[in-house]
Amino acid sequence: MSQTLLQIQEQIARLQRDEQRLKVEAAEVIAKIRVAIEAYGFTPDDLFGGPTGPATRSRGALRASGGTALRESAVKFTDGHGNVWGGRGPRPNWLRTALAQGHSLEDFAVDRMAGAGAAGETSRWSSASSAFGGDSKRRVVAIKFRDGDNVWSGRGSYPRWLREAIDKGRSVEDFRV
Repeated sequence: MSQTLLQIQEQIARLQRDEQRLKVEAAEVIAKIRVAIEAYGFTPDDLFGGPTGPATRSRGALRASGGTALRESAVKFTDGHGNVWGGRGPRPNWLRTALAQGHSLEDFAVDRMAGAGAAGETSRWSSASSAFGGDSKRRVVAIKFRDGDNVWSGRGSYPRWLREAIDKGRSVEDFRV
């Protein structure tokens, strides 16, 4: 069905009125939200998720700042104020700024093995959350070999650091915990 120019102009005018009405309605909603944020003292982490917010507790949730998918189990660095980084990709601005101010990367590292003694330590790759994302039902495996920061559970192929030590004449038993 063809329309006349007058019908199209009336349709345009109707759509413009709808647009204005929706703009007013959106402004009212935003005003109500601002009042509620003020009244309850909500933070961006409360609304959009952060290291302690609701978004990081759900699987595959998106961070509020930038929309980067970052699982809570993938967080390697945090400043304690809601900023987190998984250690992959370019360093975020908050971390670059802090490093420029003299902080070290270790100052922001999330210590996953805090308080674990040599007998109770576990390999980071065998934790309840898989290193490759998602929740895993795998058991936690005790560390059986150590060389400084390098650890190995004794399962699978020798890790590179252990192969290199063996090539230099050391024995596997030299590294047993």
